[in-house]
Amino acid sequence: MAISVGSPAGPMATTCGYCSPPGNRTTTKSAAHAAGLSANQLSCQVYQQMIDRGWRRSGTWCYKPNLKASCCPSYTIKLDADNFKVSKSKRKLINRWNRFILHGKQPESKTLHAKSKETTFFLSNAIHAAEVGFCSDDPHEHRFETVLEPSSYSSEKFELYCKYQRDVHSDLKNSPSGFKHFLVDSPLIPAPIPYSSSPPSHLPVNYGSYHQLYKCDDQLIAIGVIDILPDCVSSVYFMYDPEWEEFSLGKLSALREASLASEIKAAGAPGMSSLYMGFYIHSCPKMRYKGDYHPSYLADPETYEWFPLEKCIPLLEKYRYACFSQPDHSTAEPADALAKDNKITVIPVNKSPYWKDEEVRRDILGCIAGLACSQLLIQTLRFYGETWQYLTDIPSTAVIVGGDIVALKSPENAKYELVKRIIAIEGDTVRTLPPYPVPEVRVPKGHIWVEGDAFHSQDSNSFGPVPSGLVDSRLVCLIWPAWRIGSSTRATTPDPHPRVTPAPSR
Repeated sequence: MAISVGSPAGPMATTCGYCSPPGNRTTTKSAAHAAGLSANQLSCQVYQQMIDRGWRRSGTWCYKPNLKASCCPSYTIKLDADNFKVSKSKRKLINRWNRFILHGKQPESKTLHAKSKETTFFLSNAIHAAEVGFCSDDPHEHRFETVLEPSSYSSEKFELYCKYQRDVHSDLKNSPSGFKHFLVDSPLIPAPIPYSSSPPSHLPVNYGSYHQLYKCDDQLIAIGVIDILPDCVSSVYFMYDPEWEEFSLGKLSALREASLASEIKAAGAPGMSSLYMGFYIHSCPKMRYKGDYHPSYLADPETYEWFPLEKCIPLLEKYRYACFSQPDHSTAEPADALAKDNKITVIPVNKSPYWKDEEVRRDILGCIAGLACSQLLIQTLRFYGETWQYLTDIPSTAVIVGGDIVALKSPENAKYELVKRIIAIEGDTVRTLPPYPVPEVRVPKGHIWVEGDAFHSQDSNSFGPVPSGLVDSRLVCLIWPAWRIGSSTRATTPDPHPRVTPAPSR
């Protein structure tokens, strides 16, 4: 039995690319993750169970979105490949592609229209009709073939990826290592597919991660990155040469992957029944195309039961976050409003339960001695269930600057301690975020502007510039958890925050 190994990570947040212009991401970390996992290796069965509970992978990094705390909630969507009803428009796409391969570019004639009006349509027959190994050996205008191979790197694949990212997503920052981490590396352990009899030669013999190559006249024109799992074919990513955009290769790939799931099941693989199309994001119009394939189902974000998409749409139209099993759990409030309800507690480390662990206490004290820290305090920060311990110094021993993370008394209630990052100091001009009443503010003398890293938290965008005198301490570095020991909490670059114009004197 394959053993699954990974290093877990707690809640976190990233910037979001779904509610931003092409090639851009949100300036704040508004896409929340409930958990993460750096996977060394995963059995295909374990990963199947993970994606059934809302997880996805990017290379070897696995993450589970926190839908309720995210700006663009992402729901796991699956297509029932067994009962897939191919619409008339998608049949036309397949027929148009097949005609191009067999006969080249020609005007659509009445004869061709008549031929397309068949009473019975079989997806697997149509999807392979013009493909090498399936159609006759008679001369054709073009030679089209697909190759299903275990995920691997080649310069040809990387060049196609760069071209697609540049022309379609306005992304110019790509490297071979980034491509490998994103779309080549996989934690999945290949395992034999238990067919009831020998499968056709074009079907895979193992579960695992694959690249499906699309080639026309021996030119690589598209790649489908997929995981083949015990219950499904899971779409990871699809890229194509923009010169072939007129043929809607993205839609054709979804049809081909749905057909692959059905063909694997027809060959005797138990359990295989669905095409998982990643995440359905109703708040992002460009992601709603996944709902055009029927019948599709969304996983409930709380119970992980599957609900027909058509029954989910009314809730998704009404609420930002929708719970299908318990509609009263749905909410129209923005994610940042919900984030304000989360509490942060700062306590001395010797009051923490971790201090009772002799090994942990020795690690922390050893770190302090090794850092030769003087006039430093140890504090514990609990945030979304994750505990960090860190060193702080007091303002009298250091000058606070933009980028520092500080502990300060709340300007609204001095009983509460806040932990925020300084993004602007006196004299700087800040472009504010809602709910601040004016779009721009200059930080007064003796004040700072603070914000939270993860979300629009209760920060200066709510209560304005903060007197510097409210700052109790500055965070210097993390000393717990052990894997973060020594991590600096200070700004990694002297550049100003993108929404801040420095004072003219600096």
